[in-house]
Amino acid sequence: MDNSWISQAAPLAEIACTRHSVKPSGDLEAGGPIPVVVRCNGDISLAASFYDQETNILSVNILPFEPYDSYVESEDVRIDTDRNGRPVFIEVSRPQDEWHMESELALPVIGEAGILNLRETVRTFPTAEILCDQARKTVCLKFLARKGELVIRLADNMLAEIADGFLVAIWLADVQTDYAGRRQSQWRAATATWLRRNGTNWNPCTKGKLSENSPQGRDL
Repeated sequence: MDNSWISQAAPLAEIACTRHSVKPSGDLEAGGPIPVVVRCNGDISLAASFYDQETNILSVNILPFEPYDSYVESEDVRIDTDRNGRPVFIEVSRPQDEWHMESELALPVIGEAGILNLRETVRTFPTAEILCDQARKTVCLKFLARKGELVIRLADNMLAEIADGFLVAIWLADVQTDYAGRRQSQWRAATATWLRRNGTNWNPCTKGKLSENSPQGRDL
C-alpha cells in the first residue's frame, strides 16, 4: 500500500523511525503531523533561544549545520532546514501572551543524542500548540496531542519527542529575553568565533565564509 508520508527515495534508509502511519493517532485540531526521520549518534548541536520583546518573535538558533536550504511552516511557526533536512533555525511569531501557560510544565526525560531530518515532510502544517512554564523559560511546540515514544536530545537545551515516525513536540529550555536582537547577535558572533577556533570555517548564521574580520564576540 502506498504511503503518502514516505518518499520513494529515502536517502537515510538506515535511520530509525522512517516508517510512518498513514493517519497518525493523536492529531490536534490545530497541529501536526510532521513526518521525521532520526539518526541517533553522539553528536549534538549548539542551540540558543531568544524571545525578542520588541518584535514578539521567538528565535531558535541551531548550529553548526549547513546554511538554510528549505523550510516547513505553519501560520506562526517556521522551521528552516539545511540541504540534509536538519533544522537550523526556528521562528515562532505568536506572541508570548498567546502561549498556554502550565505551572507544572517540565522537560521530558532526556533520551539519546541525535539528529532530526525533515526532508521528507510536507511544506506546510497546521498551527502548533505552544506551551510554557510560568517563567517562560521552558517552551514546548506541540504538534501531536500525545506523548512521544522517543526523546531525542538535539542540543543541551533542545529536545524532540517522536512517535510512530512523527514529530510530537520540540522542547526548548533556557529561553532568554532579548530586545532588538542584541543578545541573539552576541550569541551568533561568539558561536561563529568558537566554531572557527575549533576548525569550522563556515558561518551558517551569515551563509558566508568566516574571515579574519568576523565579529569577535565573547568566547563560549
